[in-house]
Amino acid sequence: MNREIKRVSTIVLAMFLALLVSTTILQVFQADSLNADARNTRALNDSYQAQRGAILVAGQPIAQSVPSQDVYKWQRVYSNGPLYSAVTGFFPINGEPTGLEGALNAKLSGSSNSQFFDRINAVLTGKSP
Repeated sequence: MNREIKRVSTIVLAMFLALLVSTTILQVFQADSLNADARNTRALNDSYQAQRGAILVAGQPIAQSVPSQDVYKWQRVYSNGPLYSAVTGFFPINGEPTGLEGALNAKLSGSSNSQFFDRINAVLTGKSP
C-alpha cells in the first residue's frame, strides 16, 4: 500500500510542478507578447479607456486625448488632420495604430518600460503620470 501511495504522490507532485512551471512561463516570460497579441481584445479595450499622451509640434498639440461621454473615457482628437495625418497616423477603434501613434504606442499610452518609475510614483502619490 505504501508503494502505491508514494507513486501517486510523486505523480501528483510532478503534475503540480509542471503546472507551476507552465504558469510561470506564461505570466513572467510571455506577458509582453500576450499583451501585444492582436487577438487579445481585453488589452485592446483597456487601451481605449486610458488617456494617451499628446503629440506636439512647436509646443502645440496636433493629437491629444479629450474626455468623452461614452463607453470610452477618452477620445483622440487630431487638430489640422490633413496637414499632419501622414506623420501622426491614426489610433482607430478597430485596427492597429499607424504612424507616430503606432510607433510610439507604448510611450503615448504610458505603458513603456522606460516609464516604470513614473507609474509607480503615480500609484504611490495618486496622481496621473
